[in-house]
Amino acid sequence: MNGNRKDLENWDIKGFQFRELIHEGTFIYIYRAFQHSLSRYVAVYTLSPSTRHDRDCQRAIERAAEIQSKYEHPNIVPVVDCGHHQGVPYIVTQWMSGGLLRDYLWQKQQGGQEHLSPQEMAGIIKQIASALHQLHVQGEIQGDPCTSNIAMDRWGNAYISDFMKRAFDETYPTGNGQLHGMPSYMAPERWRHRPSNALTDQYALGVIAYEVVTGRTPFEDAQSSEELRNLHFSRPIPSPQLFRSTLSDSVSAVLEKALAKNPTQRYSTTLSFALAFENAIMDTPTEIFISYSRKDSSYKNKLKADLVANGFQVWTDEQIAHGEQWFNEINEAIRHCAAVIVLMTTSAELSEWVQKEVLLAKRYRKAIFPILLDGSEFPILIDTQFEDARDTHSMPSPDFYRRLSQKVYGTCDEMAARGTS
Repeated sequence: MNGNRKDLENWDIKGFQFRELIHEGTFIYIYRAFQHSLSRYVAVYTLSPSTRHDRDCQRAIERAAEIQSKYEHPNIVPVVDCGHHQGVPYIVTQWMSGGLLRDYLWQKQQGGQEHLSPQEMAGIIKQIASALHQLHVQGEIQGDPCTSNIAMDRWGNAYISDFMKRAFDETYPTGNGQLHGMPSYMAPERWRHRPSNALTDQYALGVIAYEVVTGRTPFEDAQSSEELRNLHFSRPIPSPQLFRSTLSDSVSAVLEKALAKNPTQRYSTTLSFALAFENAIMDTPTEIFISYSRKDSSYKNKLKADLVANGFQVWTDEQIAHGEQWFNEINEAIRHCAAVIVLMTTSAELSEWVQKEVLLAKRYRKAIFPILLDGSEFPILIDTQFEDARDTHSMPSPDFYRRLSQKVYGTCDEMAARGTS
């Protein structure tokens, strides 16, 4: 969208030449500008003409700059400058030449590509989830993830572009009857004027995933805000297969869980959702199999919780009695898993069941990640790098998680592989 020339001239900030108005919102205007000192394009966020002299709005944009500059992540657009012009605050961020995700999807469709590839879809959701996860583990939220505030670079990578909604929530609490953000992406509890949190962010990410997969939001046909509100409250999401018949049932199941009306029924983290989504859309395994002696169940339970907290899916045999059924289920679980973690202890070395699991893992050429808790390494795994936890029985190191992350889904994403101790 081209801004009018008078408005562009009024925003002649020293060092920046304003080229065009690219977003004209109720509260926020976004410009594409040229930064002379570094010979590059940037994005400049400032208040709309109707709100430029509203002190609360000024505080909100100042707060948005503080939040965005505080968190460094590969998939959060960095702030490169901020200040005041004629008494009005502005934020300067890195320019993303791919535009907004909303426009990126539309342009792909106009170019004859009806849908993104599974790899593209999984990558976009994983990148957004990773950025959100970093915010969440540090007690922060984005507040309004949607395709209008996800920016794309020229290579198709996705970035959280702003924190305006989060800042406006602080300035104008939802208790005053106002709702901030994009209604199509709002979780049911947000429609009830409850505060945003990590699970409302995840719900919005679920809507983004639905849109990336189908080309539309779940309740796009709603004719009014009231109808949209009621649909988010009570209506199951339309099956994605209605709009893309080739999708598997597993994709529908993952999206239904992410968009559950009850927040406690959603995924525990955005990374957990992203990994489940990738598994479904790519039809590739991401589950981790843990092989252990029942005598080591206490450590296994802690490890499982730690893995889940770091975004991994875990399979264990704790509910299966040894016997023919056990072997059949174990065989299938190992055959379809992404990697096997073996808890090496004296009791595990003496367990014929653990030895069978290791042999199955080798038969199916699975990546094996041993953790040595006591005794010595298994002869059958003598050539395998292991994590030594004999002294402290602590959780695996960040390096262990990085190696595991690389094997499971082909990236060393910092947050998915951060590990805890």
